[in-house]
Amino acid sequence: MHNIWNYRAFDLPKMRKKLRFQIQSTKDTVKSKDEIQKLKNKSDTTKKKLFYLEYDLAAQSVVEISDSTKVKPPLGWATFSPDTNTVYFAKDYNLYWMDKSNYLKAVKDEKDSTIVEHQITKDGVQYYAWGGDEYSTTTGEEKDKDNDTKRKRVWISWSPDGRYFTLTRKDNRSLKPLWVINNVGSSRPTLETYKYQMPGEVDSTETELYIFDAAAKTPRRINIAAFKNQTVSTWTKTPDKNSIKRIILPTIGWAITKSFTFHALAAT
Repeated sequence: MHNIWNYRAFDLPKMRKKLRFQIQSTKDTVKSKDEIQKLKNKSDTTKKKLFYLEYDLAAQSVVEISDSTKVKPPLGWATFSPDTNTVYFAKDYNLYWMDKSNYLKAVKDEKDSTIVEHQITKDGVQYYAWGGDEYSTTTGEEKDKDNDTKRKRVWISWSPDGRYFTLTRKDNRSLKPLWVINNVGSSRPTLETYKYQMPGEVDSTETELYIFDAAAKTPRRINIAAFKNQTVSTWTKTPDKNSIKRIILPTIGWAITKSFTFHALAAT
């Protein structure tokens, strides 16, 4: 196993002395109690064993470590500020934030009752959300009743100094729904619905652009009206090595500072 990693090919900061990784073997092992509880087929209790390993860059050696010491991946709903001290996310169609210490609690247990969240917006609703509005929703028995209250990712772009970030929002409530049958991905077909503008139909709403003051957590709507039914996108600057803050936190990773510009296209 000593030839698995060629550490000279990694561009890592000097502070990183060891690498942790995992390898899936061909050996069968029993799933954990939590994994079995989530199964629909309770008889499917085996899985391929994962080996958790740690590679020492200086000694060029690999040792096996316990799965309890494995580094958990970043939570998919977390969007970090450039200094990594604040985490933004969407829940119940609104924008929220938490500090780094509470995020680390969520990494250990997302249902930890001591996690402190702060709500920024309060007027978000389905199809006119600040974030977390799914493109489509599943109806019937397969619908996740707790889906609205789950933390979800929000797509924001930062100013170079980290003092402001942008967010777009659009009111799709007036658009008529379209239904489709999803016959892949599950044992039975499911009925899905989403808002869709058919050819010839008029969309009376426009995409809204907001700039948030990161310190005050307050939004300001920007007047970007240029064309009817325009498409608005936020373009981010390609980061260079000088824009990467050399701070590594447990399960957080790199923080990248971005700048933003505005770009509008006429609808055809």
